[in-house]
Amino acid sequence: MASYYQQSHEINRMPRPHPRWNNHLISQAMDSLNTKLYLQNCYMLKENERLRKAAVLLNQENQALLSELKHRLARSPSPAAAAPGVANDSKNAAAAAGRHAGPPPVQDKSASKSK
Repeated sequence: MASYYQQSHEINRMPRPHPRWNNHLISQAMDSLNTKLYLQNCYMLKENERLRKAAVLLNQENQALLSELKHRLARSPSPAAAAPGVANDSKNAAAAAGRHAGPPPVQDKSASKSK
């Protein structure tokens, strides 16, 4: 059966102490590993702070855009004014339908004379 040290998959694990190692060497190895882990932790905390600040800025921008959109929607009298560039009003919709619906319908001349 494999020992604990052979089963470990950690990258920064301590090497298996040799029986001839004295406590001073083990202490130095532990201090070195502790320093390495401390620096990794500092880098992670710094990156976490940077990402948190970026998230706060994105949230503020999102809130400002949402507020502007709500203000525009409250100010506009119809949905067509709230979404410029979209043909929702009747004149633009009729023109768009006329362009894409094919030829205009043929009117019966006899029906228009009877009026």
